[in-house]
Amino acid sequence: MRALRGLFDNDDTLRPFYSYALTEYNRKYKTSHVFTDLRYHHLDEVLGTTRDETVAFFQYFLESATFKRLRPYDSAPPAIKALRDAGDTQSILSALSPKHQARTEQYASRHFGNCFKFIDMLNFTGNTAERKADRAEELRGDYLVEDRADTAIAVAARGIHVFVPVKPWNLSLVNTEHPRITLVKPWWHPSEGPRAAQDTYVPRGLPDLVSAVNELRLPPPKGL
Repeated sequence: MRALRGLFDNDDTLRPFYSYALTEYNRKYKTSHVFTDLRYHHLDEVLGTTRDETVAFFQYFLESATFKRLRPYDSAPPAIKALRDAGDTQSILSALSPKHQARTEQYASRHFGNCFKFIDMLNFTGNTAERKADRAEELRGDYLVEDRADTAIAVAARGIHVFVPVKPWNLSLVNTEHPRITLVKPWWHPSEGPRAAQDTYVPRGLPDLVSAVNELRLPPPKGL
């Protein structure tokens, strides 16, 4: 089987993020939103806040002790190490600003060892989907693991395969077939609510990430 260049989003792909942000929002503003309410990627569409209010909240959250303590999903390190052991070269493409570079490198080293070749902080201003697609193309990635539907579509349009762990905010992809987008079973964390809640939005029979990537590395059938 061939080795691949793997690119990974970090937040809500390798580690839970929105669930902790929502918990912090509920605590700060005395609200009671739950993870399955997050049917849109932008929280203002879920919470009824203005864009400026949402940006201000995330600026607060990204400086909070909660954010600084975020850890990967329990299943993430063994999966990433299995792909590394299969020969893949792996990198993180994060939409966070470069000011988080050092902390992200420490987090990656602590939880994933030497799995990631480098970490690229893209900054979340502007068109994140197209910027990530540009960077994935520059890096000649074979695949990206990404939770945002718009980014998945933009990257797939560049000829790069995208694996999407199903989340409440990317359900638009569930009934949409794309030759370069594969839905995979999401990892779970208690901050996202009861594990059974996943059954309300995750289709049955999805492959796990490692199995799906291993399918990609197989040579195409003869004659194709």
